Amino acid sequence: MFSGIFYFSDMDKVLVSISDISKLSTNTESFIITLRDESGKLALHLVLSIFEAQLVSALLEKIPFKRPMWYSHFESIFSAFDVSLDEVYIRDFMEGVYYSSLVVSGDNKTLEFDSRPSDSIILALHMGKPIYVDKKLLIGNKESIGDIEEEDTKKKPEAIVNVAEKIVQLKAELENALDVEDYEKAAQIRDEIEKLEG
Repeated sequence: MFSGIFYFSDMDKVLVSISDISKLSTNTESFIITLRDESGKLALHLVLSIFEAQLVSALLEKIPFKRPMWYSHFESIFSAFDVSLDEVYIRDFMEGVYYSSLVVSGDNKTLEFDSRPSDSIILALHMGKPIYVDKKLLIGNKESIGDIEEEDTKKKPEAIVNVAEKIVQLKAELENALDVEDYEKAAQIRDEIEKLEG
């Protein structure tokens, strides 16, 4: 279903690849997927369900399924209508939710369709298409975490990683709070995230 057209500058896009998938913690079924830029210095951490993490892992390892998965149908539909998936773009984070787009072209037109980041990543892996992230979302990018004082740049790498992991965990908790409509708790978690990011 068509859900919008989005226009963004290519200057905002950073090409990323999957560098790691790991369990969020021992007492949860959620997983963290880490997307890194080509330098390895900038990263985006997303929370996936166990099913989504299994799909990503299977695609990375090129493990076949006995029956077609949902992303196989997308590829068939694109082919039937003579359109192609050019790229996926994780473009924004608002109210505890990440937003991404499928960039599709055909008949001399290019359109961007709203999509969940996890679905976008899975489809890009299946079809061998690039994954881009808006630079403001990447941890390690000065613009994404606010102004950094000179003494802050002397922090050890492991300290920065711990902060990143804490942010990922808080964002997962924020999503859970919003799901159960606990808006007071969601507001508290959002404030804590903003303190860590800013």
